Amino acid sequence: MLADDVIRLVEYFREDKDEYFYLGKRIDALAEEVENLSTSIRALSAEIHRNQSEDDTDYDNTDDYLPF
Repeated sequence: MLADDVIRLVEYFREDKDEYFYLGKRIDALAEEVENLSTSIRALSAEIHRNQSEDDTDYDNTDDYLPF
């Protein structure tokens, strides 16, 4: 009887271990995806900043752009 209980406990923890392993793998995959998204956001932010800087230099002398 005690041996059966021990076997059940071992099987229970083995199943949990597999589930935790799967969840750990899933968390790792999600963390990698978040890192990739973060890299993309930084690249887009840098591009926006460059475009804004170019726009700012185009209009430094606003008198040149006035129609009158």
